[in-house]
Amino acid sequence: MTYDVEAYFAPADVLICSKCMGIGHFRRQCTEAEETCKVCGTSCPDLRQHKCSTVIKCIHCDGDHQSNALKCPIVKSYRATLTKKLLSVNRPPPPHSAKVEINK
Repeated sequence: MTYDVEAYFAPADVLICSKCMGIGHFRRQCTEAEETCKVCGTSCPDLRQHKCSTVIKCIHCDGDHQSNALKCPIVKSYRATLTKKLLSVNRPPPPHSAKVEINK
């Protein structure tokens, strides 16, 4: 039995901080003093005390999605740039097709 196999490189995962909704770091690495609501984008000292307006607004692009949404054009652009950077650093062999034979 023979199968066609092609190289696949998954896009890079994007880190979005759960404290400030910033791109590229985790909460424990965050240097922001205030937290940011992922829904309305308001910054406040303590999200547990925050009264969200529930009007959805992304802090990155002002779009009508949450600030941690992967569909955000700013997050998508960051992800594409990161993927290109990782691929150029790792220099994988060019994608190719191969035939793999499986013996039963």
